[in-house]
Amino acid sequence: NNTCETARMVIWSVAEVMQNLFFDCKIWGNMDNINCNMTHEKLFHPFETAPDDYIGEALTGAWYEKTIQLLKDDAEIQFNADTDICIPLKFSFDATHIDAGGRHKLTALMVTTNLIKWHIQNHPRAWRHVGLMPDLQKMSKAAAKLSRNTPEGRGRPIRNFHACMSEILRSLKQVMKTPITMLIRMGD
Repeated sequence: NNTCETARMVIWSVAEVMQNLFFDCKIWGNMDNINCNMTHEKLFHPFETAPDDYIGEALTGAWYEKTIQLLKDDAEIQFNADTDICIPLKFSFDATHIDAGGRHKLTALMVTTNLIKWHIQNHPRAWRHVGLMPDLQKMSKAAAKLSRNTPEGRGRPIRNFHACMSEILRSLKQVMKTPITMLIRMGD
């Protein structure tokens, strides 16, 4: 008794939403919002933090420089630290109820970049939607329990969730396989 389930989702291209973010003049029009070396000829590699920045930005971690070195060492990628920018992405995944009774929810996957300073990342403007996933368990608790007790029902919610995430992240997988070139607004 195989049943096919479908879910309607809204999905955006990661490359397109990041290009949209990079042209947001309220963020990128002010260099104080960006994690870059203002007094250094190399804006991003290596990123240096101010001595009084006791919390530190994500780019100050050893992982970022190790990633840059791995990119430089990979002949297939042809990363040039003098002209290319490694754009670390940060994702947020959250579900929220969308009706007064709390019976229906919508799950949003959003993205920003650590090239934006963390205090700017706290503003909604710094985030872009990548996908919206509907409630995948639109059934009563009793029906869900009965479904889990069948061989094909065991693990179904998790399989459905992963299938939806795979579709939402399809454009990210493509960007990771084939690096892209895009313009970034840097100041006025």
